[in-house]
Amino acid sequence: MAYKQPVPEEFTTEIDDTEVIVSFYYDASDPGCYSGPYENCYPSEPESIEIVSVLLDGVDVYEALTCQEQEELDEKCLEYINEENQSRAEAAADFYYECERDRRAAALEWGGCDGY
Repeated sequence: MAYKQPVPEEFTTEIDDTEVIVSFYYDASDPGCYSGPYENCYPSEPESIEIVSVLLDGVDVYEALTCQEQEELDEKCLEYINEENQSRAEAAADFYYECERDRRAAALEWGGCDGY
C-alpha cells in the first residue's frame, strides 16, 4: 500500500487586525505504552503543531512574524483543532441519534418491537 501524504489543516484568523490564512499540520498526543513486553513499549509524545504557511494576500509571511505572534498562532491552531473535534463529535452524536430514531420508527411501523 502506498504512503498517503497528510493534508494540512487550514483556517482564517487575524494577526494585528489583518486577516491571514494559516495552513498547518497537527499531530495528536500519544500517551505511550509502558507495560507489556519490552519491544511493545514506547515513550509518550505531546501534541504538536507545524505551521506550513501564513498567507497574506497570497504571500507567505510566517518568517516575518515575531516569536510572540508565532506562539499566538500555535495557540490559535490548537483552539481550531479543539473546536473542530468538538463539532465533529457533536455531528457524530446527532447522526447516531437520528439513525436510532429512524430504526425505532421503522420497527414500530412494521408492528415489531423496537429492539428491546
